[in-house]
Amino acid sequence: YLYLATSGSDTSKENMQRKLEKQLYLALEWDREDIAKDFVKNAADLNINLRELFLLALRRNRTAFVELFLDHDSSLMDIFNEPSELRELYMDTDEMKEYHGLLKECDTPLRVIHEIIQQFVEDRFEITDILSPASMTPNSELINENDDEVSICCGRKQYQKPPDNDYNSNVQMERLTTDTVTHINVEKELFLWSIIAGRRDLALLLWSRGKNKIYVALIAKLIYQIHAHRKNDNSYYQSADEFENLAIQILDKLNQTNDAL
Repeated sequence: YLYLATSGSDTSKENMQRKLEKQLYLALEWDREDIAKDFVKNAADLNINLRELFLLALRRNRTAFVELFLDHDSSLMDIFNEPSELRELYMDTDEMKEYHGLLKECDTPLRVIHEIIQQFVEDRFEITDILSPASMTPNSELINENDDEVSICCGRKQYQKPPDNDYNSNVQMERLTTDTVTHINVEKELFLWSIIAGRRDLALLLWSRGKNKIYVALIAKLIYQIHAHRKNDNSYYQSADEFENLAIQILDKLNQTNDAL
């Protein structure tokens, strides 16, 4: 077993904690969430800090580990204790590379990021809609929700990036409001990041934990279509179709429920 690779005779608390953390990092490296499960479940008793491990799981696209942390009530507010943590995730994406200088010097990184993403999607929907309090409450039931925001168009549209000078000036004007962690729903932000970063499985996980699934699925579909066009990669259309099918399945279930009443 993995834990044998780091087992030893030193039982001091400090050394034992380092060994436990090393085991967790090895489990993450080898994608063995089954081994990490007990450690994560008892992290508080074992005095293990999961923050860096969770961030690494996001960057390494270890969806099973992210789910493990979320299922065991790991506090996202503790992990993302300031907006700069989310900014760093976004800055790792291809879409944000040319804006590194702007994001590093900005005092309101998330607001600027939202404006950049809004430029990507043009006027097809408002980014603020997906981040509104009603759009994504964790752990809602699939069928018992008010999913009536289905007016988003679903056809493939071509995307043209606005000129760089207009683009950057539009973004820079949005530095007026200070980001504070208390006003950020981290799970919503992570869902949006997972779509932008092309993390399909992670996006599906976060989508499954949220509310207003039809609306959010169609937003994911549109962003994936934009990815497909901009990157000339048809694999993104598969993800777009997948989210559209999920929205259709929910609509079908809602219709069946209404017919039965």
